[in-house]
Amino acid sequence: MNTEQSYAASIAAQYAPLTSRKAIALRKLDRKAKQVSKRITSAAGFVACLLLFASLLIQEINLFLGIVLGIIGLCLISGLPFLYHKLWEKAREQYTWDIVTLAKQVWEEA
Repeated sequence: MNTEQSYAASIAAQYAPLTSRKAIALRKLDRKAKQVSKRITSAAGFVACLLLFASLLIQEINLFLGIVLGIIGLCLISGLPFLYHKLWEKAREQYTWDIVTLAKQVWEEA
């Protein structure tokens, strides 16, 4: 099997227009499964960036508090990929049955 052809087919499948209602529902369900983990990690990343910025501002007033806030912000930023992966696994477990059944139906239609 040529890997370039399979890669090209997978890329083309992502951009191909969907005409079947089941295929559209499958893409929406996939997006819904990923949406929660993306939103939570984005919010946590925003909070971590605010903590880092606050640590820079507070260091002029209280050096110890600024360093503590900076360390907390850096720890939160470094934990974001693990948080995203854990949340995505939970969502994947929740939506697995629906996605697999819809994918089988779409596969049988084609």
